[in-house]
Amino acid sequence: MIEERKKEVMKSMPPPPAPVMDEKAKRQMELQARISQLQAAVTGKTDLISGKFPKLAVPSTAAAVPSAPGPLILDSEGRTIDLVTGKAVTLEQRGPTLKANIRNKKREDFKAVQDKVADEVRDEQPDFYDNRVAVKAPTRAKRAVFKFHDKGTFVKQGTMLRAKAQLEKLQSDIAQAAKKTGITSAAALARIAPKKTDSVDSGMIPEVEWWDGVFAQTAEMLSDADAVELESRLQKLVTKLVEHPVQLAPQIDRDKPVALPIMLTKNERKKLRRQARREKLKEEQEKQRIGLIAAPEPKVKMGNLMRVLGNEAVQDPTKVEANVRAQIAKRRKAHETANAQRKLTETEKRAKKIKKIKEDTTEEVNVAIYRVKDLSHPAKKFKVETNATQLFMTGVVVLNKELNIVIIEGGPKQQKKFKRLMLNRIKWSEEKTSSEESATVGLSPQRLCELVWEGSVKKRHFGTVKFKACATEQAARELLRKHGVEEYWDLAYGAAILESTD
Repeated sequence: MIEERKKEVMKSMPPPPAPVMDEKAKRQMELQARISQLQAAVTGKTDLISGKFPKLAVPSTAAAVPSAPGPLILDSEGRTIDLVTGKAVTLEQRGPTLKANIRNKKREDFKAVQDKVADEVRDEQPDFYDNRVAVKAPTRAKRAVFKFHDKGTFVKQGTMLRAKAQLEKLQSDIAQAAKKTGITSAAALARIAPKKTDSVDSGMIPEVEWWDGVFAQTAEMLSDADAVELESRLQKLVTKLVEHPVQLAPQIDRDKPVALPIMLTKNERKKLRRQARREKLKEEQEKQRIGLIAAPEPKVKMGNLMRVLGNEAVQDPTKVEANVRAQIAKRRKAHETANAQRKLTETEKRAKKIKKIKEDTTEEVNVAIYRVKDLSHPAKKFKVETNATQLFMTGVVVLNKELNIVIIEGGPKQQKKFKRLMLNRIKWSEEKTSSEESATVGLSPQRLCELVWEGSVKKRHFGTVKFKACATEQAARELLRKHGVEEYWDLAYGAAILESTD
């Protein structure tokens, strides 16, 4: 009854509407029809009457769409394409799973790539490529193997090198000594000299020596054999060529640049001293560290007594204090002893002071000429003479009723100090008698003492500074002429005449 009831209901129901096909479904149907035609062409199923492939009807309903995947073909680029969807399909590739097989496959792939690159290089055939040279495949460097040397190998090599260096040094010393003493030239002359004959050995003196026989002008002094030998020697030795001696290098290389001494400032000198003391302290500490010298005792004072000694100072403070005071006294005594040893004696102090004042005047001597209006006062004469003596200067003071000149010789620093004395320190306008005041009335202090000339000469012309009284101009000129400096008087006298004219 139920089945019959179902059939009646189904008959009474209207038919379902046909599904509407979209563009995608239509395209799939067309592709399916073309695939069917291709399959028919492959199998040879054609229409027997027309000889043409039968046309397949394209289904009009969605139920005709195949559910199974369509056939796979290759396109022009060699890719696998699904004709139903028109997309590239990636096929599953199966490979080795074991690690050994994977490594072998990688090795084969790498070798194939290398062979391909080598073939490409050979095919290109560049200009610099040589077919005769085989291309070596890259190889891995072998692991380094230890090579052990026998005991004493390097000791022998060092001994041989030291012996060779010592021999070369000895040979060079011998060659230098021979060059200085002239042994080499004597040996060369000995090689040139002829062999001794019986006549020489017997003590007979030849008429012509072998070194003069080459240049003998007369054949009477020679025998026939000697004359023939003389001719051959003259042809060989006497030529137009001139023998030039060998140019020897000088002992001192004059082309080598001379390093100029650098004057350091006070801060730079202190910095160098600190660095030197720091290096010395580091060296001592290193020696103490490796045990070459013993470490010094701790420097204990009354202020750091508890910090340095600690428990020892608490256990017996009286004994510790006595030891500390003894160490302090010992250090003080060592300090005073070192100062006493460094202290200069009176002679050394004087020599040091003289060395500081004196200057080197071997190359040139600075000369200054002063013209003084009046030099009759004993105090001024004493100052001039004493300062020149203390500065270790040389010269002469010429006293004349018309002109007084002071000629002084010394170094640059000495001249600087003496110039300050003459022009600034001595007050020439003070301490004058009535006659002096009348003579110098109306003159400025610069005219009382004036620097006439200063320059440099090669050597000194005077000794210790002395006062020379010259009554006349001729006497003063004669005095300076004896020392070879007559022109000094002309300079001072000419300046005095011009001043009087003004």
